[in-house]
Order: sequence, then structure tokens, then C-alpha cells
Amino acid sequence: MNLSDMVKDVIPVIENAAPLVAKIIGTYPALAVNSLLPLLAKAFNVDADDAEKLIKVIAEKEDAPAKLKAFEDNHKDLLKNLIENFSKLSHAEVCVKFDFKQPD
Repeated sequence: MNLSDMVKDVIPVIENAAPLVAKIIGTYPALAVNSLLPLLAKAFNVDADDAEKLIKVIAEKEDAPAKLKAFEDNHKDLLKNLIENFSKLSHAEVCVKFDFKQPD
């Protein structure tokens, strides 16, 4: 499941409470998955590798909008910087190294 499908039901909550967070999720999904979601997971005390649980917590917790707003307020400069730098990216080069070891 892609990020857009996962957040479709909670994006209105996110947009109202934290518009910069919503912008990153909606416009830069790769940035959201790699940089934003781990930070949000920490703010919501959820495992950073469990995006589905994070989305569920945002959908179900009454204090989620307040936490989202506080998160954005506390990280506003970082979020703006991520958006600015990611939007200037024209291409990326990815280097992957595989190290296969045979069992003894």
C-alpha cells in the first residue's frame, strides 16, 4: 500500500492541525516516508517502522491534532528546510551495495 492510500482518511486531520506536514506527505511522499514519518512516529510513541500504526493512532487519538500542531510548531524550521531543499532536487543517484555471504 502506498502512502497516499494509507493517509487518505486522516489527511484532513493532518491538514487542519499541521499544514506543512500535510504538504510534505501530499507533495513529497519519498521525503515523508524517509524523513517525516520517523519523526512523527517518535512524537506519537510509535515504532518508526510501523506507518500503519502511526496512521491509526493519528486517526483514533483525541489529542492527535494537538500533537500534530505541537510537532509542526517545534519542527517548523526543519520542515521548511526539507521542503525547500527537496523541491530543488533535480535528480538523485542511488548506490546500493549487496554483500552476499554463503552459510558455513
